[in-house]
Amino acid sequence: MMLVDGPLAVPPLWSSAVALGSTKSDWEQEQEREQVARTRFIAYGVVAPITVAVGIVGNLLTIALLRQPQFRGVTFTYFLVLALSDLVSLCMFVSMIVHFQHEETPSFSTAVWYAHFELFMVNVPMSVSVLVVVCITVDRFYSVCRPTHFAAIHTERCARRAIAGSVAFAVLVWLPMCFILHPVECVEPSCTPPDNRTWWAVRFNYELFPEAWYRPYAWLRQVLLAFIPIILLVVLNALTLRGFLRLRARRAEMARSSASGSLQLTVSSSAEGRHRKEQHLIPLLVAVMITFSATMLPSGIVDAIHTDDPEDEASYEVFRAVGNNLEVLSHALNFYMYILCSRTIRVALKNIFRRRRQVFLARASVSRVLIAVQQLTKNHGRGETPSTDPTGTEEGRRREKETQGVAAETASERNLAQTV
Repeated sequence: MMLVDGPLAVPPLWSSAVALGSTKSDWEQEQEREQVARTRFIAYGVVAPITVAVGIVGNLLTIALLRQPQFRGVTFTYFLVLALSDLVSLCMFVSMIVHFQHEETPSFSTAVWYAHFELFMVNVPMSVSVLVVVCITVDRFYSVCRPTHFAAIHTERCARRAIAGSVAFAVLVWLPMCFILHPVECVEPSCTPPDNRTWWAVRFNYELFPEAWYRPYAWLRQVLLAFIPIILLVVLNALTLRGFLRLRARRAEMARSSASGSLQLTVSSSAEGRHRKEQHLIPLLVAVMITFSATMLPSGIVDAIHTDDPEDEASYEVFRAVGNNLEVLSHALNFYMYILCSRTIRVALKNIFRRRRQVFLARASVSRVLIAVQQLTKNHGRGETPSTDPTGTEEGRRREKETQGVAAETASERNLAQTV
């Protein structure tokens, strides 16, 4: 999510894309502005809210899953931080969706948020997510291709340092964005107030941060947080896959060429656990990395071809909207990648739903027992006692049998759940 030279730019700055001295007629410019408005509505009023909602639900489920006791370890620590950073960025992006739809605001405090905090609060967790994905890739690379050094970096201490470094680096890179923009009063001709109230918009603070300084900073930021991570992901992931395939072929060759059955058993038993774990994690990581690269690349292209005066503003806006939504999508898909590629997480999710169902059935059974007891108490209060009325005695026995049946049903359900 970038400012002028990238996706998720501040909307008021986009409206200046039609340069002074344009050869287009007023009617053509009006049609182009309408098309741009429609594109923004579809991208940020329809598609983006759905993506954000799906992503928030998925990341909440991811956090709930990864807090289970069976998900302990360095890799799952990275996954937990990844889900947390994605969740925060998606929640913060709600502010940006509102900003896209309403460029001006009558509230000065809202304008201050837009100018000094919005981009920082959205982009820092997104950049942390990107850097954590790089950390996961490096960890898997050492696991497969540098096994002698893997134990030195695959520790909770190294993971905590890597995560803290990612957060600090993201904050440092995005900190200048708190000062590049500033709120200004909405006046003609740069801005059209909707009514007679004082309205505020966000503009570049050229006095504090000249555009000649912003361009090098923007390119450096893009290289550090987009291009280098994409290159690292592609290269290290390719090397990891190649190393994993070689490792699997070497194990198969050792199993075939082993002359001693006991030696073959020793080799198989020592490698089986790690081999199975790598088989489960490699597809998961590959899916996450491919998704990350495919969704981040368009935003990098938008940054590379950015211009303040595009020949076709409508087409350029469509491409920029695609880059924006793909970037948001990348932070919403991680949970669904976990579900599709990790058998361990799929089993854990099924167990959680089974336990929820068991609790729901147990509560329903207890409610039925309480209703039966209340009914018996009510009948006793009316004088319909089992000792004096044969009909009451028969009714009491029937209700007693019903209560015992409910209790037996509850016990059966509980035993079934424990067996499953």
